[in-house]
Amino acid sequence: GAPETSDAANSDTDLTDEDWSIVDQVLTGFPDAVPLEDRVAAAMGGMHPRLVMALRSAADSSGDDVEDSSSAQKLREVGKAMSSLLDGRLKDGRDLLASLLTSGEIRKLDGLIGRAAKDGKLDMAFFSVLNMNIRDAAYEASRMSPEEQAKLEETRVSVPTNDESGTAGRLQILQHIYTRCQEEVEKTVAPGA
Repeated sequence: GAPETSDAANSDTDLTDEDWSIVDQVLTGFPDAVPLEDRVAAAMGGMHPRLVMALRSAADSSGDDVEDSSSAQKLREVGKAMSSLLDGRLKDGRDLLASLLTSGEIRKLDGLIGRAAKDGKLDMAFFSVLNMNIRDAAYEASRMSPEEQAKLEETRVSVPTNDESGTAGRLQILQHIYTRCQEEVEKTVAPGA
């Protein structure tokens, strides 16, 4: 068999080299003056859901473990910054996305998106939240059995779909929201529109 080279952090999370390079980039790839939260915000768009989950669970861990490796400490440090970012700045984006997802029908959804664009709410925080949700939905759709998808649907904010297509429906509606938001942002940016 293959040699086992997993320390405590890797065995829990199965992070790839790419995931670790993002963590290292956040910790060391910026001038010291840039706050950690800003670094996390900049890197978040490229994070795989697996890394986001690992960071969230690392942020919740106490760090009193005997086997607290340097990689576990890195995850916890970045995870705590991500949690405070999600709880603070991204809260408005999350709230907006939740209201779009619960709007009930496409026409109403499009109206809400137009209003959000006029109010300047389609900002970096909103697109960060939206992109994370799209990635999560795509990741779930690729990994889950229909039974698992059904269980997940019981705990999730409902999405306006015409059928009971589970995670695929969530992914489709998130992609629709993304496309419409992009169109609205382009309208407001385009000169002479």
